[in-house]
Amino acid sequence: MAPNVNLRNAALVHFGNGVTLERGVIIDGLSTNGIRLGDNVAIGAYSIVCAAMLSHLGHGIHFGNNSSTGPYSFIGAGGPITIGENVIMGQHVSFHSENHNFDRVDLPIRSQGVNRVGIFVEDDCWVGANAVFLDGAHVGRGSVIAAGAVVRGKIPPYSVVAGVPARVLRSRLPNETPLDSLCSATASNS
Repeated sequence: MAPNVNLRNAALVHFGNGVTLERGVIIDGLSTNGIRLGDNVAIGAYSIVCAAMLSHLGHGIHFGNNSSTGPYSFIGAGGPITIGENVIMGQHVSFHSENHNFDRVDLPIRSQGVNRVGIFVEDDCWVGANAVFLDGAHVGRGSVIAAGAVVRGKIPPYSVVAGVPARVLRSRLPNETPLDSLCSATASNS
């Protein structure tokens, strides 16, 4: 642990072997399932890992073995967040696993509650700097998420995605053409 790491509700934070928390990291374990950091997980400097506010207790976060996030990242788990094994992420990556309800116009949005699906990033993914994951995102194994992408919905395994919102540019699989990967992404998002 580097200097100025702040652990809140530490009894709900579970560490594997060889976890690295860089300078200024804040981890708040308050959640129904706590925060689990697998073996050799690294959290970049000045990142925030939290489940939710006391009034809206979140589900929790699980980081698989050998995964890391770069500096200044935000992982907010109102809904559950699972990050698989061997996932590497650049700086300023953010996860937002809940949405505010806003259908009624007779109540302030803040009074209408939230809905939570969660976010799942499967094993062996590479996430570029400034990527944003929205509630309901599910990234398939072996995918590459370009810097600045806004990820929502289901991303097929071994995809290369980019854009706002993120869309499949091509497959990493040698036998799939870019058109095949685009069709499979469209079909899975339907």
